[in-house]
Amino acid sequence: MLYRIARAYIDVGEFESATPLLDECLDISRKKLELAFDFQSRSEQFELASDMRSRLAAYLMVTANAESSAERTYDHVLALKGAVFLRQWSIRQARDDSSLAELLSQLATVNRELAALLHFIPEADAGGAWYKKVGELEAGKDRLEHELAVLDGSRKKRQGYDLPRAKDVRLVLSDSTTLIDFFEYRPPADPSSPYWDAPDPELVAFVIRRDHPIARVALGSSREIGSMIDQWRKWFAFDSSRRAIAGTSDYDLAAARLFHELRRNSSSDVSTSMSELPLQLKVRIWQPLEKYLGDASTVLYCPDVALSFLPLAALPGEQPGTYLIEQYSLAAVPAAQWLSLVKEQDVLEIAQKTMTSALLVGDVDFQSQKDDGSTSAAFARLPGTKREIEAIAELYAILLAPHSATMLRGPQATKQAFMQQAPQHDIILLATHGFLDIDSLDNLPSVGELITQSTMMPFKTGAPVEDPITGDLIPGFPEPNPEYTEMLRKQRYRKLRQQFPEIGSGIALAGANEKPEFDEEHVTIHRDGILYAVEVADVDLRQVQLVTLSACQSGLGTQADGEGLLGLQRAFHVAGAESVVSSLWKVNDQATRLLMERFHANLWRKKMGKGDALREAQLWMLREGGKQKADGARGVADLDEAQPPSSDGRLPPYYWAAFVLSGDWR
Repeated sequence: MLYRIARAYIDVGEFESATPLLDECLDISRKKLELAFDFQSRSEQFELASDMRSRLAAYLMVTANAESSAERTYDHVLALKGAVFLRQWSIRQARDDSSLAELLSQLATVNRELAALLHFIPEADAGGAWYKKVGELEAGKDRLEHELAVLDGSRKKRQGYDLPRAKDVRLVLSDSTTLIDFFEYRPPADPSSPYWDAPDPELVAFVIRRDHPIARVALGSSREIGSMIDQWRKWFAFDSSRRAIAGTSDYDLAAARLFHELRRNSSSDVSTSMSELPLQLKVRIWQPLEKYLGDASTVLYCPDVALSFLPLAALPGEQPGTYLIEQYSLAAVPAAQWLSLVKEQDVLEIAQKTMTSALLVGDVDFQSQKDDGSTSAAFARLPGTKREIEAIAELYAILLAPHSATMLRGPQATKQAFMQQAPQHDIILLATHGFLDIDSLDNLPSVGELITQSTMMPFKTGAPVEDPITGDLIPGFPEPNPEYTEMLRKQRYRKLRQQFPEIGSGIALAGANEKPEFDEEHVTIHRDGILYAVEVADVDLRQVQLVTLSACQSGLGTQADGEGLLGLQRAFHVAGAESVVSSLWKVNDQATRLLMERFHANLWRKKMGKGDALREAQLWMLREGGKQKADGARGVADLDEAQPPSSDGRLPPYYWAAFVLSGDWR
């Protein structure tokens, strides 16, 4: 009722009258969210959070010009943004509780079976059993998530838990650290518009410093900014040699060829506009925030929707030809609430914290050769990863003796081996292929395409038959239309896949190219070479301080409003990993190896914090990686012709900016 009254005020332009009503409405919604999350499944939590966003969007619109509302407004944003992630993370943090542990074990089994089945398109004649089994697994997943939510809610009540507020987040920040929390919202439709057209979503940022008032900064159309980011990323992802995209899916290769074709057939304006995009993005996103950063040397940021794909470090710096990474140490956080919930550690304790147990996965054998010696490889072998893990293992043995790293390589780098080993180590490096939907939904026709391809009639006219009296051919009896049946099957399959976005990304391990084994009797799929993001979240990684995903596009995923990207990075955080380094695009193999070696040397030899260690490695790659040495060699010898160094040997962001640190930066 409060929201309806507030909307009535908004429709007539009386924002001041609507504001206190919406404020009270959001307070009630916050309590409702806390209560409901104590018994809801994960999908129900997403639905409730989505419903609350409309109320928050209205509040953000009516308070846009209210100078004194930033702190109060941010409390409302903080309560909603990342709420589902925080609940899933907190449940797994409490897995020492035996009752929770048992349910989590059962949920892991269900998720594993469901992920495998949803990557298998059933034949039409076997579809009934497949859909029945998927339905049973869905019901089991919902039941287990309900039970977990109830147990976790009871635990929180016993502990007197309350959702963090802005003041709690502020206390976690040091004087030299600033947090930027981005949030996308869609303002209510304008009733004066003839068709009540919905406005474009807007992007707003909140800048939080320890001893300063929170600043609220409007950044404009999220759609426009997202389009600019998408174009810039394509420049990195596609404007490169075939070496950078070898082994990718047919869809990616087709997109790359299309992009290059557009460049060949266009004027030089394409290159000019692309070179201007970074500056345009800086003007739109960064410049409005700079005056609120103060003397911060470290900037944490919590992205939303399209900003999750943006390499902030590669934005232009203060001086021409420089980058933002040369001014700030940058790190992403999965949710601002998470900052106040992770265990607080003083500087001395963090400095003394060592990573004495490492698991290195690389040089993976994705498929054994066939009898004729050939392979059909969706995932090509990565020879550079052999040198990468060997170099890091050697470095580890020298600097952390008597400890030695555990390596999973070749046919031994299986999913089962990884899931057994991962919980026992402090640091994990995965040098293998990452993927964003291996059996891509892009390869499935859309509903519109399916309708076009089909007559949309359940039955079709049968084969002509001869009239027994006249002898003329007449239409046969109606019979099922196989095109219609196939259309329904693909529509239903596509919808099921979209309901479970975390199965759309993962990493390839030993045997990934082997054909899945389908057990028709038990309606199960065996696919040991693929580790899906949803499976990662079920592994106990609370001991892990750092996961490095030296894999293509491992930082990507499916966008979820207010929850970031549902993919590998998020899954490792949910599982308990403190920090995750992942990539936003496919990177030159040699550049990746050199950057990873220096990053780990910074961690172990120089005892640098994780954020500073990655930044120094990226700065070294930027400043030294493309320079000609006295012997004629370069740091990165295998330079891409489409991404050459500058005249002074500085490498462009393609080589170093893809890797982003998320989580604990210290």
